Amino acid sequence: MGAASRMTRPDLTALISDSVIPFCLVYLLNQDEVLLIRKAEGRLHEGQWIGLGGKIEPGEDPVSPAILEFKEESGLVLEDPMLRGTFVWIDEAKYGIIHIVVGTEYTGRLSESEEGELRWHRIEKLLALEGLAKHQRLFLDRLLRDSDYFYSGVAVYQNGEMVGYADSNSFLAKSQSISDPPGGP
Repeated sequence: MGAASRMTRPDLTALISDSVIPFCLVYLLNQDEVLLIRKAEGRLHEGQWIGLGGKIEPGEDPVSPAILEFKEESGLVLEDPMLRGTFVWIDEAKYGIIHIVVGTEYTGRLSESEEGELRWHRIEKLLALEGLAKHQRLFLDRLLRDSDYFYSGVAVYQNGEMVGYADSNSFLAKSQSISDPPGGP
């Protein structure tokens, strides 16, 4: 019997009804920079740089709570929120969905946050940023550089480690290679 056949699969019905965790992440762009927060001690993603945001209550659309969470964490009002992607993760006990919102227009003044340290970061240096939350490395660079791009990705975790991943980039790459004639374009 192979290792794959010994793996136990979660009861997806129980996961769907009891453990769906919806979140929003907001990225505000200002020319060649993006606003991130390094989460404070005791917070989810403690010590990591991440987009602003939080949990979405059942029945809420993904953009309205993104605007509210962004204002609560930064003091800024996002004027042009745009839903630009979704990221789903699944592990042994739960699964969640992150709705990714990006904006470029805002009003107000940046204020201190109990959630953590706010700082503008150059987009070109993001992937090298020490402490950038790992899951953001999957989508952030292209999402912030290409305003027409809509990201969709799914990751499967086991014992805290990613064991499977697929996204719109990998699908597009496979589609392109399938349609290319032998020997390349």
